[in-house]
Amino acid sequence: MKRILNVPIILLLLLMLSPSRGIAQSEARLESLKISLWPEYDRPGVLVLYEARVSPEADFPAIIRLPLPDGVDAPHAVAAHYPDGQLDDNVKWQVVQEGTQAFLDVETPTTGVWVEFYSALDVQDANRSFDFLVPGGIAIADLSVEVMHPVGASDVSIKPEGKIEEADNGLVFTTIDLGGRSASDKQEITLSYRKPSSTLLSAPLQLGSASPLERLEVALLPEYDQPSVLVILRGVLSPAVELPAHVEIPVPVEYGEPSAVAIQGPEGQLFMADYQRRVQGQWATIVMEAESAGIWIEFYADLTHEGDKRSFTFFWPGGMDIAEFQYEIQQPWSADNIQVTAQGVAGVHTDGLVYHSATYGLLSAASQALITFAYENQDSELTINTQPKIDRPDEVRGETPDFSQMLPYILGGVGLVLIAAGAIVYVRFKRQDSATSQPRKRKRRRKTTGESREEVDASPVYCHLCGVQGGASDHYCRRCGAQLRH
Repeated sequence: MKRILNVPIILLLLLMLSPSRGIAQSEARLESLKISLWPEYDRPGVLVLYEARVSPEADFPAIIRLPLPDGVDAPHAVAAHYPDGQLDDNVKWQVVQEGTQAFLDVETPTTGVWVEFYSALDVQDANRSFDFLVPGGIAIADLSVEVMHPVGASDVSIKPEGKIEEADNGLVFTTIDLGGRSASDKQEITLSYRKPSSTLLSAPLQLGSASPLERLEVALLPEYDQPSVLVILRGVLSPAVELPAHVEIPVPVEYGEPSAVAIQGPEGQLFMADYQRRVQGQWATIVMEAESAGIWIEFYADLTHEGDKRSFTFFWPGGMDIAEFQYEIQQPWSADNIQVTAQGVAGVHTDGLVYHSATYGLLSAASQALITFAYENQDSELTINTQPKIDRPDEVRGETPDFSQMLPYILGGVGLVLIAAGAIVYVRFKRQDSATSQPRKRKRRRKTTGESREEVDASPVYCHLCGVQGGASDHYCRRCGAQLRH
């Protein structure tokens, strides 16, 4: 009897210990799923983004299940997506395989999930194409697909057609609303376009003994001192590398010989360095023995012209570990409607020009990176030959006087004021000097004694011999000496 009663308990324990299909037993139904396809955004492939939402009335933490397309083993990034736009990557997730279909199960404390992964792009010289199958397997109340038009691309074709709009950052997107979808529905999105070849590689370049870099900054200066793009690679070797260090920097063969190769001194000064240029296929490697941790390499690369439109793509093929990869783009002073991917921060520097910059962070030897920009320019004047202008706010424009034209009058007025002030000071000091050398005698009132009163009141006295007038107090004539008769 005991053994019969223990059988249900054992079965219950086995069910509890058996592996589950996901992180939790219940799954929340998707209210909306937005799939974004961004070809050649920051890598040679296509960046795919999922933005999924469930009802706020769901029980949280909730499990959101998302289908993954074929060829995607694991996502690049997974995060909880809060309604205010904040992302938190501190979430639990796992990839579950059911038959031929792979699913991503994410446990989220909020209503949304953000997922990123990369898919391969078919590249045939200047022709690019991409087919994306929106997989089935789950029901979605509202499905939409957003396709970014690659910067610098032409002849862009997207099927099925959608609504084309330009975003605030200047990028162009096509939005396709597919509405509600059942678990059995599938949808294919096709994309094709043309873009000048940037020597994209299907796999990262193999460099072998290249020293790791602490930082690599790519500076791109279009139409700076030539009609092309001045490409400057500023690198800093890892502190763990012993000097002199073996340095290998890959660049496209089409760039040709570098215009400058140098090492950077401790105070930022540059010293020309010896180098070798090794060519293999479409890529060349600049090889040098660096006696300093800082390296500096310059090239000139062709800028694509289509009427007033300009575009350029810089491709980093990988091959070495870089702790921090970043770029800086100097916008020509007369450029309009500039588009940059991967997007960065724009700001005005002290030279009055606008610079776009961004940091990719860590790049391993197996990672690649893309930097693309495009703009319109109706002026062929080079940046180095122009005086950059800084636009003033509308409320100030037209009211601020031109001080350069008023400067002679301002200086003349200041000079007159200084001359007048100097004259006043001179006169005052002159008077003070005169008063000091000849002090003014103060008239003191004499005491009126009886004798003095007589002297004042006495009548004139004349000498009875010579007739000369004498003083009231004289007793003898000052001329002849005779005694005066008072």
